Amino acid sequence: MKPGSRIPAQGRLIRHFAPSQQRPLWVALLITSALAVGTLWAGSRSAAQTAVSPALHIHLPSVGSVPPLYGGPELPGSSPYPAPVVMRALSPAVARQWINVGRMLIAPATALLATTFAALAVVSIARQQPEHATPADHIVPVSARRGLGWWGWPDLGLVALWLALFLNQAGGIIGYNHILWVKIASTVAFLVLLLPTLFATRFPPGGGQRALTRLLPLLAGGLIIWTLSLLARLLSAFGYAISGKELALVGAMFVGLALVAWNIRGGLDDRHRLMVLGFCWLVMSLTWAMVVADFPLHGDRSDMLPNIVSTVRQWLAGNNPYRWYDVGTHRAPITYMPLLWMAYAPFVGVNLDPRWLTLVAQLALLAISWVAVRGHLRAGWWGYLVWIALNPFLVIRHDAHVFLVWPFLAAALLCMQHRRWTAASVLWGLLVVLRTSLWVIFPFYLAFLLWNAGWRNAIRGGLLAAAIILLITAPFLLGSWSGFIDGVIAYPRTVGQQMPTAPWLQVSNWTIAFSAVPLLYKAGLVPYIERTQMVIVAVMFLWMMWRRPALAETLRIMGITFLLFLLLNPLIEVYMYAPLLILIAFALLARQIAQERHAVPDAAESVTPLV
Repeated sequence: MKPGSRIPAQGRLIRHFAPSQQRPLWVALLITSALAVGTLWAGSRSAAQTAVSPALHIHLPSVGSVPPLYGGPELPGSSPYPAPVVMRALSPAVARQWINVGRMLIAPATALLATTFAALAVVSIARQQPEHATPADHIVPVSARRGLGWWGWPDLGLVALWLALFLNQAGGIIGYNHILWVKIASTVAFLVLLLPTLFATRFPPGGGQRALTRLLPLLAGGLIIWTLSLLARLLSAFGYAISGKELALVGAMFVGLALVAWNIRGGLDDRHRLMVLGFCWLVMSLTWAMVVADFPLHGDRSDMLPNIVSTVRQWLAGNNPYRWYDVGTHRAPITYMPLLWMAYAPFVGVNLDPRWLTLVAQLALLAISWVAVRGHLRAGWWGYLVWIALNPFLVIRHDAHVFLVWPFLAAALLCMQHRRWTAASVLWGLLVVLRTSLWVIFPFYLAFLLWNAGWRNAIRGGLLAAAIILLITAPFLLGSWSGFIDGVIAYPRTVGQQMPTAPWLQVSNWTIAFSAVPLLYKAGLVPYIERTQMVIVAVMFLWMMWRRPALAETLRIMGITFLLFLLLNPLIEVYMYAPLLILIAFALLARQIAQERHAVPDAAESVTPLV
């Protein structure tokens, strides 16, 4: 920075709080982490004591008291369809309701902003290296940090987004997911975290790799311990239990990770990074083994994986898998594309817990992410890699079924990054038969091929993807056309059809993640959601066809489209946002690579190595 130049506000904050010694800094960080974990623990205990019985929020309804979505009769007391939104907007009662909603939003919004600012201030201190640190770990001048992306650190923005998914899922388990202002506040907070990272354009060098290597295991370990104790307490009726010795062992392993990072001398080269990531995966594997042993799969806790197990068994026995199954105390059809449940066949065939596939998928995602960013760690991707390796969301949603989608999507985006069109087309074809929500962005990949790889590659890639899709789905379409269509396509649409007349508690359970649907439900606009989604996707696709963008902007357009689709999806779970975060990560990486390759303004700063 030139003499006499004005220091930005965030630079004054860092210089004011920057410690001269390292030990007081880490004492402060440990105290802050302990207070955060203690606050979460106290909040979960009070919620468990004061909230309604957990069964109302976490237990799937039993047959006889459920809507047709679960194979039972109509819910009694369904509310009538609301009046048109224009007439209701003219009502003084509606105006008072919006005023009350605004007043309720003030407190949580203030708390969220204050917490975010405090967390970023603490990380700023962590990134400000002490005077005796090695030159490779010194932070760069504050003047290089301009633009969006959480003070120019895209890795911290991505970590914050993954953390937001975890906290939203925790709120749903505790039992506050039915409160309207909680849904609104959490969605707004997620968008506040997401937009700066999604639209980040500058990638100044990031420092503090060693600081993040020590801090993130402590944060992830504290959240995982809290998650294990919370699940064991609130879900004990489903057989969930964990001992104090196991919690102490988990804590000791994560503290050991921080100590490993503490004892690394000198800079973090690739050998040390791989060693740290390997230890992270080992600790998560041992923690995962405890989760599988102590938290059984229960159809009334979560019917996804039990349903998949039943489907695989029917398929292995030579029967039509697309049918209704008894899961716990209710019935449900299989609504997943074939490759998603077929991937669990090796585990079901040898009577292994299907959740072990999650561990394999996590290792694959970590390996793909490392390959993608290995030569581009200059922008601070190290924190993102560590957090992917220690992601607490894997523990809180240990019963989910979609983790396999994550490495497949990352691999497809990596192939696009390296212009491996054949492999990318194969992977996109597999993604279509893995997850129906990814159908939304598949045409964008074909458009990208057309304008950036030539019409021959586009035709070849489209035909290859189509051949894979037909090869996997044709046996089930020919075997039972009606069962496949009813399960995969028609069944999920029943949510949108029932929503206008469904009671609020049911709607809040359908929209458990970040969503704009609850507000639209209150305003009487739910019947227009599906058409709005189709219009948005079509407009975004036409916009991309008109712009003919390069990879970075293509992935960003795909991310924006996917985000708007999810915000308006009638049935939304937290894990559905994970592909969006992977898209954003590769969009950031593609823009950084383009800056390095073409030496755009300010790229000279962004290519300075961290170590």
